Amino acid sequence: MIPPSTARGAAFRVFEWAFALALGSTLTWWIGEDPRRVSGAAVDAPEEQQQSTSSTAPAPARAKRVIERGAPEACDTPHPDFVAARETARAESRQRSRDVMANLEARANEVALMSPDPSPEGIANRMTEYIVGMADALEEASPEMAEAMSEQFEQKVCGDGETKPSATRQMLQMRLLRRLPAFATTKTFDCFFNGQGEEDAVLWEGMDALAATDFEHPEALARLRANAVKPQTKMRFMSGDEFAAHVQSDHAAALKAGKVPPSGTDPLALQPVD
Repeated sequence: MIPPSTARGAAFRVFEWAFALALGSTLTWWIGEDPRRVSGAAVDAPEEQQQSTSSTAPAPARAKRVIERGAPEACDTPHPDFVAARETARAESRQRSRDVMANLEARANEVALMSPDPSPEGIANRMTEYIVGMADALEEASPEMAEAMSEQFEQKVCGDGETKPSATRQMLQMRLLRRLPAFATTKTFDCFFNGQGEEDAVLWEGMDALAATDFEHPEALARLRANAVKPQTKMRFMSGDEFAAHVQSDHAAALKAGKVPPSGTDPLALQPVD
C-alpha cells in the first residue's frame, strides 16, 4: 500500500508538470502574435530595456530602426524634402538680410533730416543705439541668416563697381560690422579700403571694424599707412605696446604743459578733442 503522503506528492508533481506545459504553450502563442517581441525590440518598452535587448536583435532590424528614426549617418544623400526646406530657408534669409540693410538706410535718411549734424559721423553717432540693438538681434541669427548677411555686407560695401556708396552708408555699415565681426569677409574690407583716399571718420570706422576681426591688413590699407598724417590714423596702426607708450607720453606732456586731458577721454576718438 502506497503511503498517503507519497501519493499526494506524486499527484502534485503531475499537476505542476501539466501547468508548466500549458503555460509554455500559451507564452509561445502570445509571443508569436507580435514579431517585435521575438527580436526584443518592443516599441513601448522603457529606454533601458530597449538598450539591453537591442544587442540580441538581428542586424537588419537594428538598421531599419535607425533609418526610421531619421539618423543622418544612415543616409548617403539628404532627403529631397530636407534639401527643399534648406533652400527655402536660405531664400528667406537673403530677403531678410536685404530688409535689414534697407531698414538701416531708411533710418539713416530719417535721422539726417532731423539731425543738427548731418555729417556721416553725426548720423552714425545718433544711430549708435539703433545699431547696437540691431547687432544684438543678428548675433542670434541662424547659420542661413549669417551667411546672407555676409553676402549683403559684401554687396553693399563693394557696390556695383561703378557707383561708390555714400560716406554715410559706408560708415553705418562699418559700425554695424564692428559689432558683428563674424559676418565680415576679406572681400568686404578689400572693397572698403580700396575706396578710401582720405584720413577721415569713415576710414577710422573701417579700421576699427577690421581690428575686431582676425584678418590681415589689406594692401590698400598698407599703402595708407606709409602716408598717414593724422594721429587718429597713426594710432590705429600701432601695436598694443606702442599705443600704451604713446598714451603715456601724451599724458606726461599734457601734465607738463598744465593741460590734463578730461577723465575718460578716448585717444582713438574719431575727431580730436578740443
